[in-house]
Amino acid sequence: MAKKTIEEQVDDNSNMLNLIERDLETIKNNHLFHLEQDVSRLRQTVDKMDTRMWAILILLVSSIMAGMFGERLITLL
Repeated sequence: MAKKTIEEQVDDNSNMLNLIERDLETIKNNHLFHLEQDVSRLRQTVDKMDTRMWAILILLVSSIMAGMFGERLITLL
């Protein structure tokens, strides 16, 4: 394989840099957009789960409290 001249090497490097820039643009404009959408959907799902867990916790505590107060009310009657 013959040695490349400096001009040929510069041209090769320029071509490679152009390819890298194009790939970075594709990643920036396309893939990151889709990742952002996925993260947004996950955030909404986690928020819904958080709300449901709080609702379950409130129902659990209120049922325990109702049971305790119900027993005391029955013993007073």
